[in-house]
Amino acid sequence: IWKSKKEKEGLNKELTYKNNKILDSISYAGKIQSAVLPTDEYIKSLLPNSFVLYSPKDKVSGDFYWMTRVDGKIIVAAVDCTGHGVPGAFMSMIGNVLINTIVLERKITSPKQILEALNVDLRVALNQNQADDVFSCQDGMDLSICSINEQNNTLTYAGAMNPLYKVFDGEISVLDVNKRGVGGARYPKEVPFQEFDIKLEKGSTVYLLTDGYMDQFGGEKPEKYNLKRFKELLLINDKENSETQLSNFNKSLDNWKGDQGQTDDILIIGINF
Repeated sequence: IWKSKKEKEGLNKELTYKNNKILDSISYAGKIQSAVLPTDEYIKSLLPNSFVLYSPKDKVSGDFYWMTRVDGKIIVAAVDCTGHGVPGAFMSMIGNVLINTIVLERKITSPKQILEALNVDLRVALNQNQADDVFSCQDGMDLSICSINEQNNTLTYAGAMNPLYKVFDGEISVLDVNKRGVGGARYPKEVPFQEFDIKLEKGSTVYLLTDGYMDQFGGEKPEKYNLKRFKELLLINDKENSETQLSNFNKSLDNWKGDQGQTDDILIIGINF
């Protein structure tokens, strides 16, 4: 009995040590991932009347946001990679590097062309062009991306599965998207990505987001937050400034979630014009 007890104590110590090492590694990985995201100061310098709600499910996230100014245009992207936690974080770092190369080095600013280039580059990076799936990774990304023209107050948008929402004067517009992601499983006929131009009226707000907020379980049943509730939340916040909107979005999420754990990574970018 004494020997068995000592063996269990030894195993527990070893498990605790290994668990702490893993948690420390993931925590530090979270710091690295946060370091490559745009800082709050940089976001405000580009888009003063904006907010970012970013809430990873775990220490690291499969969602990430990206933005920059290039050639008089502000490029903004909200990206949802396959999975969450460590696998999703690996994908997010790959996606971040690829978008940097496409936009900053190759100077591609058209949203649909960025999506096409990202699709090609991701397939190459993950060996997805090989016939043998054993030697390739079939993960991909869903994202919404827009280019804001500061000269004529227009926005050009393209989406891979994820739409863009526009709120103006009490009405919500949902922009069309391609029903295909970036990378991942190859379809026999892939329709080219499309982009759309919209006018930015004074007082309008656009939202780029992943599906984590609407997929959050909560309420009495429980059930998903869903698109209907999300649209109602957008209308409630129609006339609010970015700081108030961010607070209201967080409060609504916390109230809905209650004691439920977070379902997925959450990302919302709101931009008021």
